[in-house]
Amino acid sequence: MDHSIPFSQPFQIDLAIPALIGFSDFIGCWFMRTERGFILVDPGPTATIPTVVAYLKQQGISSLAAILLTHIHVDHAGGVGTLSALYPETPIICPARSIPHLIDPARLEQSSRTVLGPLMDHYGPINPVPEHSLSPAESSRWGAISTPGHSPDHTAYLINGFLFCGEALGVICALKSSTYRRPATPPRFEKKAYLESIAKLEAVKLHSAAPHTACFGHFGSLDWSDSICAESRAQIELWIDIIASDPTGSDETIIGQLLKEDPLFTQWRHLPESIREREMIFVKNSVSGIRDYVKRQ
Repeated sequence: MDHSIPFSQPFQIDLAIPALIGFSDFIGCWFMRTERGFILVDPGPTATIPTVVAYLKQQGISSLAAILLTHIHVDHAGGVGTLSALYPETPIICPARSIPHLIDPARLEQSSRTVLGPLMDHYGPINPVPEHSLSPAESSRWGAISTPGHSPDHTAYLINGFLFCGEALGVICALKSSTYRRPATPPRFEKKAYLESIAKLEAVKLHSAAPHTACFGHFGSLDWSDSICAESRAQIELWIDIIASDPTGSDETIIGQLLKEDPLFTQWRHLPESIREREMIFVKNSVSGIRDYVKRQ
């Protein structure tokens, strides 16, 4: 085992899919050495499990203390069944409501294909996880925080001062002098749950010295400041207001308005072209989720 890996210093493995242009620095698996052993957070889709396994072998790691899932969307957890078969003694920590869908992923795979279409072919199949390997996050000792804003099962983890926030605070992409950020609000979006999740994470910061770093699923990390949650709250309120002002407007019209008014999203213009194109796929999905919410009101 390579003990040169810093204790409690997480590292994000870039799970790039070579066949998909612009999908580097997008899907990430967090790796961390804790006092209880090495852990992975969100191992990614089946297509990128070889990348995860190669990294572990490179580090001389033959066992894991736990594999943690923030939620079971295919880009975060689609490969956990494949990885579990290679590490059969490793507990899979996930939201309790997700367990049946990991044991029998048929419906999960079907719904993923409905949402993602041909992209699902690049992510790979979702293989089942043995029931005995699964443990509910809510009763684990891994600092689970229920954050059902991005998805009903979404869970964040606070470990040794690092907040693994999945997509509870949206998506980021680091630039030279700024950071691109957007909400992650696929259908079915619920404003109340999204804002309550942000408030929970804000309370964690207010009532303790931790966390000092927020580790995003997509992609990278931010030094935890009092403004992170406030910025996420202001951003989602702005997106809802803009979409509510023209709920039948085209995606292009709405996104154009967002690019004018949202200072965090405006940084999209500074992303490399291939990443801008990738982001537009998911931005439209987020707009769709909010539009659906607005119409239901």
